Amino acid sequence: MKKTLLLCAGLLGPAGVFAGSPAANGVDLFVGAAELKLSDSEDSVKFSGYDYGTRAAFALSPNVFVSGEYVRSTTDKSVDDVKIEIEPEELRIGGGVKFATSKAVNLFMGAQYARMDLDITASDPSGSETISAKADGYTLFGGADYSFNPGITLYGRLGYMSLDDDGDKMDGLDFLAGAQYPISPSIGLFGEFRLTDLEFEGDGGSITFTAYRGGVRFSF
Repeated sequence: MKKTLLLCAGLLGPAGVFAGSPAANGVDLFVGAAELKLSDSEDSVKFSGYDYGTRAAFALSPNVFVSGEYVRSTTDKSVDDVKIEIEPEELRIGGGVKFATSKAVNLFMGAQYARMDLDITASDPSGSETISAKADGYTLFGGADYSFNPGITLYGRLGYMSLDDDGDKMDGLDFLAGAQYPISPSIGLFGEFRLTDLEFEGDGGSITFTAYRGGVRFSF
């Protein structure tokens, strides 16, 4: 994947992609504005677009949960007559433990298997060409949620992500924070911010993904 990403960055410049809180059973649907930035030691390139997805968390016992997330993003940038489109697709499956420190505060931690598929398409008036790459690895995370009147819940998660594509490794920060407001006992609206910042091993390049999302949470 590293070679593919850096090749794409070189084409664009002269120098050269969880459940917010698993404290309750629920399913989220979301969509938002997304930005992907590719950087190397000399330059960086930004792609703008959107992402959408779904995630879920289910309790196996009062203190143990399983969770999963699927996200697909579409970002692009045009340079002269060439349009570069990057489409990351991400899957996470795992679980963890949770415990309440008070009626208002829940803490959680866990791990997930992570897989990222990436399609990069370059198109111009004469046609288009797509390059694909895949990487998998894991995430380790911890976080908390805090509920206060009139029913608003704040949540955050801080984690570490590591991915590998045939020996090309990348790792770094994975962060998410947001707020939820219930409109009924089983339905809530939420907004959140996500930041994933991964560095490539050895050459100083990086990929940074940010998203501002809104969505609906179904709790049961």
